[in-house]
Amino acid sequence: MSASGLRMFLAQLVQEIDDLPGNSALRSQHNLEPHSFRFTPTALYNSLIKEQKTYESTGWKMDNFDKLIMKNLCFKYGEVLTAELLALGGKKLGKGGVSLDFTTSTDSGPQKLSPNMQRLKDDGSIIMHDDDVFQKIKSSYYDSMNAMFQELQDYFGNQDALNSRGKKKGFRDNKGKGGISREFGAVIEGGHEHGAGIAETTLKKCWDAAFEANKVSLAQQGIKSAKSLKSRLQKLGFDLSVIRADDGEGFVIRLEDRSGNSAEGTTVGKLKKEFIAACTSTISKIDLGKIKSSDSIVERNRKLIIKQIADKFKKTNAKVKTENTALNAGSRQAESTPMGRVNVKKAGGIALAGRLSIKTKRKAKRKPKPPKMGLKNLLGIINAKLPQQVASNMGSPRLENRTGRFAQSVRAIDVTETAKGFQSVGYTYARKPYEVYESTSGSRFASSDRDPRTLIDTSIREIAAQFGLGRLFTRRL
Repeated sequence: MSASGLRMFLAQLVQEIDDLPGNSALRSQHNLEPHSFRFTPTALYNSLIKEQKTYESTGWKMDNFDKLIMKNLCFKYGEVLTAELLALGGKKLGKGGVSLDFTTSTDSGPQKLSPNMQRLKDDGSIIMHDDDVFQKIKSSYYDSMNAMFQELQDYFGNQDALNSRGKKKGFRDNKGKGGISREFGAVIEGGHEHGAGIAETTLKKCWDAAFEANKVSLAQQGIKSAKSLKSRLQKLGFDLSVIRADDGEGFVIRLEDRSGNSAEGTTVGKLKKEFIAACTSTISKIDLGKIKSSDSIVERNRKLIIKQIADKFKKTNAKVKTENTALNAGSRQAESTPMGRVNVKKAGGIALAGRLSIKTKRKAKRKPKPPKMGLKNLLGIINAKLPQQVASNMGSPRLENRTGRFAQSVRAIDVTETAKGFQSVGYTYARKPYEVYESTSGSRFASSDRDPRTLIDTSIREIAAQFGLGRLFTRRL
């Protein structure tokens, strides 16, 4: 990878990060995207145990009976929450747990705000949007988890005081320093899956945008994917752990202890500052001019020609001196394979240009078989196969199939005939939030690789091919 290519990419990446809006604006934007809520009573119990351990320095320690009471309450109210989410279309998860995909259209009942958020709203402050998916998840577990927490707090509060001043046992507000808490959310929070939160996802999208802007020049230097580029930069000493590792689509939310969630959660502003500083620091330590790129196709074949000529003379015991013909493969690249056999003339004067002979077999053109049935009659069959076909075609560098929501949203709607007599299939998909990846969307996330239209077009054509259909077109409605 050349020094110029590295500088161009890093400059674009830093610019993308520097142009990010504030943390609040980013959170509001991402909270409208699909989220998966995953809950199990065992995970809830473990989170409460972890949170309670932070109180042991105050003298509050639980015995085995305390833990049994807490575990029973987690399963008692966890059963209530699981039943409510299953009724909304959730799926069973683990022992007594549930998983439910939330979107802006998920009806989780009236929003339940924490006392603090409610006070802000009553005072006229602008809070989350009515379609805020993260808030929908919080509202879905608000009643059952608050009931569990209050019963648990009452149990601890009825025990002997911790000291002579009458300090009661129980979870407290203000990170354990305030009064006894009466709200579940003050102790257990809905947190993003570690390594895939708002900050990491935002930096992943900046990375993708920078790669997309420079992918042509990078491809010319043997870097064909963002994954390959990431590997190169890591070898140069870049810490890319702050960038989300997967495709950055959707979020997974779990209930976790406040102290753990707080330790994991980092604002976009902080990550932005730290990452830009890391880029600057690393670049200053590397002599970019000494970074050796791999041989181009022309250079590789030139070396092959010289080597083959030299080998011919060496067989006659002649002394041969040539330039260095060792191939610099860099990372293994399919495009650097030789383009055919080098024909060397036996005459005295040998041209180093040589001649590359590329043999190709001509295949007789075959006319496509006529369709076995009309496409209009196949709409039902196409739609029956389409979600599975789309899901099977997903994967890097295309959209990746994490939740199945995108694949399940794709539908073939109608069929028309073009002026030249070809069939044209009209389709639709969940354009919110996936339309931003269309290469012509104008958004910073636009990508020719992740464009949903290309993925759907390929899938429809593959299904149609199974039924012997000829040429067809697709269009997004």
